[in-house]
Amino acid sequence: MKNQYFPKLFRHGKIGNVEIKNRIVRNSMGTYLGNPDGSVSEDQIKAYAQAAKGGAGLIFMDNVTPVAMTSCGLRADDDRFIPGLSRLADAVKLNGAVAGMQIAHPGRDAGFVGSEDVVAASPVTYEPWYQHGAKLPRALTIDEIHSLVEKFGDAALRCKKAGFQILEIHGAAGCLPTNFLSPHDNQRTDMYGGSLHNRMRFLLEIIQNIKQKCGTNFPVGVKLSTEDWEPAGITLDETIQVAKALEKAGCS
Repeated sequence: MKNQYFPKLFRHGKIGNVEIKNRIVRNSMGTYLGNPDGSVSEDQIKAYAQAAKGGAGLIFMDNVTPVAMTSCGLRADDDRFIPGLSRLADAVKLNGAVAGMQIAHPGRDAGFVGSEDVVAASPVTYEPWYQHGAKLPRALTIDEIHSLVEKFGDAALRCKKAGFQILEIHGAAGCLPTNFLSPHDNQRTDMYGGSLHNRMRFLLEIIQNIKQKCGTNFPVGVKLSTEDWEPAGITLDETIQVAKALEKAGCS
């Protein structure tokens, strides 16, 4: 099949060492079909199979959290979730697509999904949300940051064990890495705040931890917002620098 406007759209491609039958990606937008405890449901498995049958080369559907959360999609914070995740990966692969999984921590957005402990780089939230009653996040301690880096890596390894072939870290749209990247949201004065070098440290440490646990050849990408459209927020020029640093760190 050929497309005059996108001649390579239906050609084979590669992300890292993973071959994909075409260049079409089903983005992670959430099915909200999982069980209330964050485990995989039968309806979810059917949805993944149907998506793969649609013809996209790479399928992302839901995302998993690296910490214990409910109402935030699926979970990968414990080995007990691996069997269910494996069934999702199998449903995609058996229907001709590559299985991808996004790992996401909602950061300051967690207050909207019922989380009691809302965390971010600093106690800063989006002002219109605050005016509508959103809970202010608390600033993570250094020890908590280090613990979260490990948890991202552990969640990634569980996804790999479950059979997912490509991972994506959600670093856009208000998720936790974004709270660190934005100079508006990140008011820290330690090694995780201030300069762009410091503000991207958390995200780079996550990638390094995943590479250590999953192997340097395991494909990992990052979803980034080019700009966050807040006053004094991250700009396109800074995002380009972040992307270059992530590529150097081994992102596909």
